[in-house]
Amino acid sequence: MSNNVLILLSNDFDENLMLNKISKTRANFMYSLYSEGDIIFTLGWKGKFSNKNISDELKEYLINKFEIPCNSIISIKESKDTVGDAFFSRLQLQKISFNYQKIKIITSDWHLTRSKEIFSTIIPNKRLEFYGVYTEGGNKKKEEESLKKFKETFHGIDFSNLKSLRERIMNKHPLYKNDEF
Repeated sequence: MSNNVLILLSNDFDENLMLNKISKTRANFMYSLYSEGDIIFTLGWKGKFSNKNISDELKEYLINKFEIPCNSIISIKESKDTVGDAFFSRLQLQKISFNYQKIKIITSDWHLTRSKEIFSTIIPNKRLEFYGVYTEGGNKKKEEESLKKFKETFHGIDFSNLKSLRERIMNKHPLYKNDEF
């Protein structure tokens, strides 16, 4: 039996710097897709106001609430947005020696259209499945504007060329300009 890679997109911390309701709702839904032997990627940096990473907090949440083995979860701390989620997931997929059947991406329903476009573009030629769990808090106009900005920023690059993609992110993406990765 082949297993899957589950990519759990985080949202944010709440005002107490704890996982917010959206992140927990996504994690709870992700668990309904989880089977023993799957690998989970949790994503998210520390943000502007915290010294802990949301990816690590999600990992701890999954371990404590669902008793998922620690070695089944890979925390990806460099990601700051959906573009980073896809890019750093792609890098991690190349690092792991794991024979997976599908890649399942879990996010919110209002974030699904943008996530599909970005992940399908940045991780080409892979079997991707997308799940959008109902959560409050989406902003359709903001999602549309962000997707438009993604298309403008990455227009004309060869997404199969990882070096070209990395350079575009480092030079043109406002959250990653001058980052080293």
